[in-house]
Amino acid sequence: MDILRDDLFKNKYFLIIVLVLAIVVGVIYLFNYNSVESRCKRYVQNLGSMLGTGDSKLGDLQLQAASESLVQDCVKRGGPNSR
Repeated sequence: MDILRDDLFKNKYFLIIVLVLAIVVGVIYLFNYNSVESRCKRYVQNLGSMLGTGDSKLGDLQLQAASESLVQDCVKRGGPNSR
């Protein structure tokens, strides 16, 4: 007897709640992924990867500390492609 498959997945209220939660989490993820600050951080990280920082944690921390002003300028411009 499998309680999860026999009872929960046949319960329409449980399925509706799981579906609504999945949609809410997906919408929140999309808003965070497409925010100006996120796009600017990804842009600066791509610049760092072109410079060859590699996989070292120390290099990532140094790049993050050095690029804070770039991220803030990018946010003030309105995104990486805005001029």
